[in-house]
Formats: sequence, structure tokens, C-alpha cells
Amino acid sequence: IHDEYWHPHVDKDNTAHYFYSGLIYLTDYGKDFTGGEFVFLDGKGNTTVLPRKGRFISFTSGKENLHQVKKVQSGTRFTLSMWFTCDESKKFSTFLDGEVHSTYQKPGKHPQETHDEL
Repeated sequence: IHDEYWHPHVDKDNTAHYFYSGLIYLTDYGKDFTGGEFVFLDGKGNTTVLPRKGRFISFTSGKENLHQVKKVQSGTRFTLSMWFTCDESKKFSTFLDGEVHSTYQKPGKHPQETHDEL
């Protein structure tokens, strides 16, 4: 079940073009919430990651990283979850603003001005 995080799952099974998964914890285990531990299930002995604000974890999204998050028992667990692809066909042709961006743009600068400065 895709939206029930406590079930063991493989991210690539949810979305086939995921190659890497990651998350940043925005809250602290034991302070802001209890439960909610991230667990890699490898069959030889599970590896548990205790959430800590600012902690970043990343891993490949395939079957080698079966995982689950234990149910939150109290409080609220906030994370910033992210997934990355190496599938060129999934590349965005435009960004969220509807524009094509191929170079870095300094804040407050017009794209043509920035291009000359790079």
C-alpha cells in the first residue's frame, strides 16, 4: 500500500524511474515524536536509523534497500523526502516556473545579464 509508510516497501516498485531515494529529518526523535524509526530490512539483521533533525540519509531505490518506517506513536514526524532518476526520458523540459533553465542565474538578475557574467 503506497501511502502507508509502515509497510515494508521498495521505492523503485512504487515508481519505476526512481534510482536514488533520500530524506532529511526536520524533527527530533524522542523530542518531537516517538516511533517513526526508519528501518532497512536486509534479512541478516535490520539497520535502524534514529531520526534527528538535520540528518540526511540516501540510498539506492531498488530491491537491495527494502525498508519501512515504524508507525509514529506520538507527536509529529516531519521529513523532506526526495527521489532522483537517471532516466533521461524523465528530465523536465521546463522547471516549475515554466521556463527552461540550463545555467545558474544569480538572484535578482535577468537571465541575459547573468549569462554574460558567467
